[in-house]
Amino acid sequence: MGAETVVDAIAVGAGHNYLAADVELASKGWKVPVVEARRSAGGAVSTQELTLPGLRHDVCAIILSPSAGSAFFKSHTQAPGRL
Repeated sequence: MGAETVVDAIAVGAGHNYLAADVELASKGWKVPVVEARRSAGGAVSTQELTLPGLRHDVCAIILSPSAGSAFFKSHTQAPGRL
C-alpha cells in the first residue's frame, strides 16, 4: 500500500480562474492539486493556427488584459502590471 497524499482542495480544471484560485489557496499554505482533462492548461484561452500555416492566433486572450490590473494580479506578482 502506497503513502497517502493529503490535500486541502482539488481543482477540477486548469482555466485561468481555477489557476488563480489555486495560486491564492497555495499562497495561504493549502495543498491543491490541479486536474485537467485537456492536454494543456488555460481553459478557453489558447494559441492556435486558425488561418494560415505558421500564423498563430491567441484565442480568447482578451480576458487577460483586464486581469493585469486586478487585485489578484497585483498581490501575486513582484512587479504589478508586468509579466
